[in-house]
Amino acid sequence: MPDLDLTITRHISAQIIACLVGKLPLTDFDAWVQQTPELRSLLSPDDYAELMSIDFQQIATPSLLDKLLRGYIDWAQYEKEQLAELLMAIIWKDNVPAALAELHEHFTHGLTFLDVLGNEYGLAIKAAQSPNAKPGADLDTIMKTIYPKARLEAKRLLACLVAGKIEFTGTYTQEGYPLIH
Repeated sequence: MPDLDLTITRHISAQIIACLVGKLPLTDFDAWVQQTPELRSLLSPDDYAELMSIDFQQIATPSLLDKLLRGYIDWAQYEKEQLAELLMAIIWKDNVPAALAELHEHFTHGLTFLDVLGNEYGLAIKAAQSPNAKPGADLDTIMKTIYPKARLEAKRLLACLVAGKIEFTGTYTQEGYPLIH
């Protein structure tokens, strides 16, 4: 991959990732591709030609794009950034229940280092939000109880992530869940 300005590389990676994970509609991605001349220097000549020839209206387009563009993305870095965002949301008290619930999902899919945040606190949040929640187990009460400890655990895990003690491989299980070293 040629050396590009870091901002351009991050922007291009973000757009490709958004498309591949289904967060960017194909019509928007198609328009972005047509308006992004930097792709010519980022992709191999064959890959660029193939990208420009894709009919974005076809049902097979998502799998074609995945096959074509997946190798250009640093998926380990992507997973690291996704986890860092969730941890920082907890630290900064930005929609903590949603972050903890999402960490519970990550724990159930094999990220066992999220035992405290995901399995303990995330599960408590999900239970409180359940229609079958126990009386007195309201979200505000649970948050007041667990937030100080959850914030400390999020800080600890973020430090481990930054220090490289938690390392994603950039590979996934057959079910699509990230693997760690």
